[in-house]
Amino acid sequence: FGPVKTPVEVEATLKAAITSIIAQGGGILVITPGVAPNWVAHNDAPSSTKDRSPSVTIVDRRNGREKILVPSNGQRMGGSTWTGRYISREVRQPIDMAMGVHSTECIDTFIAGGTTSYDQQSLEAVKAGENARIYIPTIRGLAVSNQIVVTGVAVGYGGQFESGPIKALGWDKEKGRAYIVMDLKHDHPKSALVYGKHVVNSLTLTDHSQSDNQSPCLMVKRKNYAQGDSFVIAAEACSQGNIMSGAGDEGGLTYASDISNDLRPFRSTVEVINWDQQELVYAPGLCRNHTLGTSRPVINLNTNKWITQGVAYLVSPGYRDPWHPDQVLSLGGVFGSKDCGWTRDIVGRFFAFDEPSEYLDPKNDPSVGYTAAPDMRVYRWYQVHKIEDHAVGIKRIYLERTRWWVHYYVPSLYNTDNWSYAPQDGKNRLKPLHYIIAPGAYVSDVSCAWTDSYGSGGRVEANNPRTLKLAPTPDIGTRFDFEKGDPIVQAIGSDPWNVTGLRVRHFNYLPSTLPDSSLQAVNQGRVAVDSALGISGGGGDLKEIEAQKDKRPRFRKGIDIIATTGVGIRFGADVKEAAIRFEQPHNRAQPIIWWWHADNHTAQASLTVDPQTGEFGLHARSIHVPTLAVEKSGGISAGDKPAHNLRGVSVTVKKDATERNVRFDCPEADANYALTVQPSWITATAVVAKKADGFIVQFKKPAPRQAKVDWLLVR
Repeated sequence: FGPVKTPVEVEATLKAAITSIIAQGGGILVITPGVAPNWVAHNDAPSSTKDRSPSVTIVDRRNGREKILVPSNGQRMGGSTWTGRYISREVRQPIDMAMGVHSTECIDTFIAGGTTSYDQQSLEAVKAGENARIYIPTIRGLAVSNQIVVTGVAVGYGGQFESGPIKALGWDKEKGRAYIVMDLKHDHPKSALVYGKHVVNSLTLTDHSQSDNQSPCLMVKRKNYAQGDSFVIAAEACSQGNIMSGAGDEGGLTYASDISNDLRPFRSTVEVINWDQQELVYAPGLCRNHTLGTSRPVINLNTNKWITQGVAYLVSPGYRDPWHPDQVLSLGGVFGSKDCGWTRDIVGRFFAFDEPSEYLDPKNDPSVGYTAAPDMRVYRWYQVHKIEDHAVGIKRIYLERTRWWVHYYVPSLYNTDNWSYAPQDGKNRLKPLHYIIAPGAYVSDVSCAWTDSYGSGGRVEANNPRTLKLAPTPDIGTRFDFEKGDPIVQAIGSDPWNVTGLRVRHFNYLPSTLPDSSLQAVNQGRVAVDSALGISGGGGDLKEIEAQKDKRPRFRKGIDIIATTGVGIRFGADVKEAAIRFEQPHNRAQPIIWWWHADNHTAQASLTVDPQTGEFGLHARSIHVPTLAVEKSGGISAGDKPAHNLRGVSVTVKKDATERNVRFDCPEADANYALTVQPSWITATAVVAKKADGFIVQFKKPAPRQAKVDWLLVR
């Protein structure tokens, strides 16, 4: 179709080829070796979902691999799915064998060598040079020519690290240690990490979702209209190796879910702003444009365009209004102090709390698992939708928050100590918070701004597409508008609905012939499985809550049952040690608590065991054992009515008295109770009168000096 020696020539020839092929009804264009090797193949061929619309599939066969670029708009596959590539097989003929798996497509990867899974610490410091010896704890899992990384710091991944092939494996008889031989350009300390981890698999699916849509990365549907065991996804793992290698901590998994946040957003400076086209061109360089996405705002970081004077207050939903205590703020509220200077001009801009406890910072927020630490200060930005006068000099603003639809709930704070509230339970508190109101704009289209810059560490060159489409803002043409040189960042999702690890939904109409379940753990083996459900994270000590960003436990609820159940938890088999075991490892009582008044969380009863003394404690307004009730005051009842009195100890009796009138501190419901009376001298006694508020006891022998009487009551 034309010359292809330079990228410029290839682009021109590609356009001509696509035009020609579409004119002939569409087809496949093959790129062979000889086409400019530094040209990155792409497919901009016109395409349409309309039936039988011609387009072009490009097959790039340079560099010894095949890369297929299908049309942007696919054709209907059936139902509501359009696809750029369609593989179909109809099975109608009898399969001429009795058993076997018959797949439409099969990928076999035979991992026979060349890979490694190794992570250990070096036993000695090593100097740079050819054929350097690196002493290691074990040589297990290594081979000559394996690519290995050696870090520049002890027990960490920083410093001057380098990688290269293992030239030889050895054993030092004098030291009794194994070693590997490598060529090193740098010195490395003792305990440097020596590691190499390969992930070699049969299929990798990656979706780069930069534009609003709703889709799974992998959709598997099985429509079963005949008999036979039915598996939607079958995972089978068979092992003979030890699985654990070096510092590997995942072990063998048939389903693995790692959920994390990306805290390193797109950042750059403005190169051109053109509101006629609603476009912003950003500067090249390290910008991480592979994280761009629609529906998140670009924030102007030029602090000269920020509003920060005064302070803000946040009242959580359901609390009383500090300035109007007779009113409850069902949605909560964000308020500005008298000196904040807020006007209607801030509507459309973006609000963030500027408190260390409410933003993420490289100094205070380290990496956790697969979530890398932020590399810049990261705020949670919310668009201002409305402002109103609230009290004398006090302003109230309404912030956009997406929860199914747009609502004006106040943001969820990391730290509940930052809430403000009106008098409640004798407390009154206004917590001033620093804040930022910054200009910005929602991103509406990144198709001409995004490239997959992940491989280059987020760096973008001048010849890459760098044009963002922005939604209009009220600040267009004002001093708060974007200008050349303004630093910008695309905000992370302010309060996302974090990913659920596993969801199972049942829509059955028919009862199951055998018990079905959402999650089933079965052990048919000859050895024990440690746990059917494991919940872990952190050290398990309540003290660690202070180190958490939100000052809350790792899990607010370990198991949450909010559906009607016939039995909440069933023990249908013997337990060897205990049905429920509380270990109380940090010398804190672990209570079982019942809320007996749904609207009052303080109306609760509890069951505890003192971790110091082992004392068993039942704490409630009253305690009922079948046919026996023990009141908090100590009364004992074997009937429906609780007793309010238990006993009298050393009740004084006047000298020579022949009766004693005893009054109860708290009257009984009636006189239907039993009494036992024991005087301190030898005499016959009789209870001659019983009333709800007390009783009268008579003595046959008059009372001596310092006479006393004890009594016990049971209803």
